[in-house]
Amino acid sequence: MDYCMWLDADDIITKSEVLKLKRWKEETDGSSDVVMIRYVAGFDEKRNPTLVYYRERIVKRDKDFQWQGRVHETLAVRGRTEYLDCEILKKKSRDISKDGIRWRSIIGKRQILLWTRVVLSQGVCGGGG
Repeated sequence: MDYCMWLDADDIITKSEVLKLKRWKEETDGSSDVVMIRYVAGFDEKRNPTLVYYRERIVKRDKDFQWQGRVHETLAVRGRTEYLDCEILKKKSRDISKDGIRWRSIIGKRQILLWTRVVLSQGVCGGGG
């Protein structure tokens, strides 16, 4: 059985959840094409979950599933789906809107324009490349 698991750079798996994944890996019979895992993506000020949903996180390699979308991509999956009693947490990020305001006050419009051109020329946001 050859499976792939994916994570974003800001995803966290706690030690207790890693143990659940290891147990699944040892016990699976390999019949699942897709394994869905709870994604805790939003929190309130006291770190209580406010946005929780399942995502396709483990897939069989030989199914050759393809990514869809440019931003917030998702795997187009099909086949036997298993829901695992496990969760992945999205790391709490700083307030980007405040950072953006602070950032714009430090550099000028020309630097922002030049930086935007660089990003677009690299194909990061779907332009150029």
